[in-house]
Amino acid sequence: MENGRSARFIYTANVGDSRMYLLKKDGSCIQMSKDHNCKDPTEVQRVKEKGGLVFNGRVFGCLSLTRSIGDKGVKDYGVVCEPDVFTHQV
Repeated sequence: MENGRSARFIYTANVGDSRMYLLKKDGSCIQMSKDHNCKDPTEVQRVKEKGGLVFNGRVFGCLSLTRSIGDKGVKDYGVVCEPDVFTHQV
């Protein structure tokens, strides 16, 4: 609690390459999401554990995202539509 007010939060969820940022009063910004692509070793490992292949920086050499709402053809190979959810106190 600050100045007698209860804490306030922003909840974010993302899938894929939609980035979210919070611009602060001081001009700085905070990234409020995580990129889901083949540059993230954790995401690549998750895809591989589900039977997917990652080469040329892409799932099966064609999809750069590791989480996607669409792209039904690779859903059985580790590309999921489950979002990352984050909580940020403001």
